[in-house]
Amino acid sequence: MNRKNMILGALLAVQTVLVIIFYWPEKGGQAPAVTLTDIDPSSVTELRIEDGYNATITLTRKGDNWFIDPPENFPADAAKVKDTLGRIAHLSSSRLVSRSKGSYGRLRVSPEKFNRHLTITHGDGKALDLYLGNAQGRGVYARRGDSDEVVFIDKLSFWSFATSPRSWWKTRVVDLGPGALKSVAISNGNGSFVISRSQDGNWTGESGAELDQARVEELLGSLEKLHVSEYLKKDSGEKIDKPAATLRLVPDRGDPVTLIIGSGKDEKSDRLVSVSTGSHLIKVRGGDVADILSASIEGLLKPHAPGGNETKALP
Repeated sequence: MNRKNMILGALLAVQTVLVIIFYWPEKGGQAPAVTLTDIDPSSVTELRIEDGYNATITLTRKGDNWFIDPPENFPADAAKVKDTLGRIAHLSSSRLVSRSKGSYGRLRVSPEKFNRHLTITHGDGKALDLYLGNAQGRGVYARRGDSDEVVFIDKLSFWSFATSPRSWWKTRVVDLGPGALKSVAISNGNGSFVISRSQDGNWTGESGAELDQARVEELLGSLEKLHVSEYLKKDSGEKIDKPAATLRLVPDRGDPVTLIIGSGKDEKSDRLVSVSTGSHLIKVRGGDVADILSASIEGLLKPHAPGGNETKALP
């Protein structure tokens, strides 16, 4: 190592020590608590996230649903948004770091330099700005936009606030499990059939045909496992020319849901899917819809008991 590198290394070490001395969070109890946020998550109508590197995402609430980046309005995972808002709804800390504007850039909590800039908008139109800066241990430096005080927030990471739309997608295709359904109509390459759940909870075929309950539960359980691999933009030009299967799901409560699954080049290729509850075509993995595409009423019938009478569908 030459003399120049040794000097630069020493200067870096001194700078690191100074940063620790001047910007290490004060211990709790030594300063009054600083409140950054005190909001009701249910009143939030929009959450805008910037990452400081020209990437931005906007989450907008409409009723009980959340959507990503108008005008496309891809469905967002409402549970994830709700959880995220809950974690930033009541932020306060007595670990004061700085009141000096000169420190904002180094701590990355300034309007020009930040790791995350959150804009939280309420139904009355009022907005709150929150800057999340450099990480320190398990926490992060933070500053409210209208305040000079920089505090340390424990157990919070700016990495939780992604600016990638995929990170916020609602990935479940349907929210109806076997227990929430009272009838299902399926049409595919094997024909068309309807199965219904009786008052005792058992599934039967048309005309009261006895079904293997485990097989039915396995088939309907595959609906819960359907996940979005991609949302298509409205101007993508893609469409379902030839459906490979159509399902009509009738829940105990609420409106029926119709799924149309497109054809694929082979069993493993992605399939286009249309869902009546959404405004976008989506793609799902071919393997995820294999059970639906191969389903038949014959495959769901209750197996014959060895040496016993055959179970037949009623005429």
